[in-house]
Order: sequence, then C-alpha cells, then structure tokens
Amino acid sequence: MGESKSVNSGNSIIYYCEGKNGGIRNYSSSFLQNRKTGKMCMEISDNTMGGNMNERLENARYYIDVAYHDRITLEGLSKIALLNPRYFLKVFKNSYNITPHQYLTKKRLEEAKLLLEKNYKVTEVCKKVGYEDLASFSKLFKKSTGICPRAYSDKYKSYIHINDLV
Repeated sequence: MGESKSVNSGNSIIYYCEGKNGGIRNYSSSFLQNRKTGKMCMEISDNTMGGNMNERLENARYYIDVAYHDRITLEGLSKIALLNPRYFLKVFKNSYNITPHQYLTKKRLEEAKLLLEKNYKVTEVCKKVGYEDLASFSKLFKKSTGICPRAYSDKYKSYIHINDLV
C-alpha cells in the first residue's frame, strides 16, 4: 500500500503515512495534512504513549476515517497504535470484527456512495476516495452494492427527481 516513517520531534513522535491529496486539513489537534507533500501526519504526545489498547485502536480507526483518501498502510496504522503490525492486525480484528483493510474499504465505499449521490462523476469519486484504478473501484463497488457506480448515481438522480415532483 505505501510507506510510513516516524520522526522524533522534541517530546513527541510524528508519524507520516504516504498521501496524495493536497491542502492543509486540521482533522483534530493531532492530525494534519501537509499542503506541499500531501502527507498525513499524526502527532502522538508522550502522555498518550501509555494509553490503553482501546484508545490506541481508536486512534488508528480515527486515522482511517479522516485519511481514507490517502495511501494507508498496515505499518503506518500499527505505528499510530504503537503496536507491531501482526499484533495490531489481530487486536483490531478481534475488537471490531473486521480487518483494518476491510474497514478502510468499507469507509471508502460509504464515501463513494455519498459523492455519487451528490452527482460527482464516477472518475472523480474513484480518485477522491483513494482508488487509482477505475476498473478496480467499479468492480469493488458493484460487488459491495450489487450495481455499478454509474447505475447507483443514475438511480439516485431518478430518486431525487421523483421527490422534487411530489
């Protein structure tokens, strides 16, 4: 999926995961996206290093929720949770009954549906939710919803027009 790296900065550790969308976005006090590099970063203060397992997993899950459109790696998520990748995968799945990759895919597809409902083009939606290959995105969308993205968008357009008439 991509690379992650960490940088020590004073009393905190900043984790960077590979990103592709630009613009400064302050998701919370601990998440930022660099305008020039497009890299998402999460700052973890020393006082959160001893957080309980639920907090660590929630930090990783929240990162997926806000950075779903970027390249997210198991290694990057495990660093956010301060766990080794294999153990992180195990405890995430045990806690949420879904793997981090499945959670990311679910999040991306939910966001794709919302964008398609707002009449975005399928190619735009594909890129905005973090997929680079339109064919793969369309196949995954159809497998999840039962219809292709274009048909989903058209179906929603029809639904809006009928409601506008009533």
